[in-house]
Amino acid sequence: MRFTAHMPPAFTFVEVLVAIVLLSVALLALAASGAVALRQMTDDDATIRAATLGQRYAEQALASPCTTTSAADSNNGVIVLASTTSANGTAQVDVTSQHATRYGPHVEQYVFTGGCY
Repeated sequence: MRFTAHMPPAFTFVEVLVAIVLLSVALLALAASGAVALRQMTDDDATIRAATLGQRYAEQALASPCTTTSAADSNNGVIVLASTTSANGTAQVDVTSQHATRYGPHVEQYVFTGGCY
């Protein structure tokens, strides 16, 4: 009877090397997507600040007596310009907000209409 040494199954050096390369590429892609998500959240934060400032001006204008006003404000890189025109018990508030993004300035315009007293 002849005995042969039976080697347990194992990975070759090339297979391990390919697995390490694939894992490295996947981890780099994951790290890059995290950076992109962080930049997007920063841009979204500025947009939310701009909309909140614009809404505050609109609420103040619609809650006050029918008058024609204008205002400007700057907060953490967000510039808001607001103007109110009133006629016949109705006020219209025009709000323009601007903030910087990595692609250049981002401008949004809002128009609010409501009754005034």
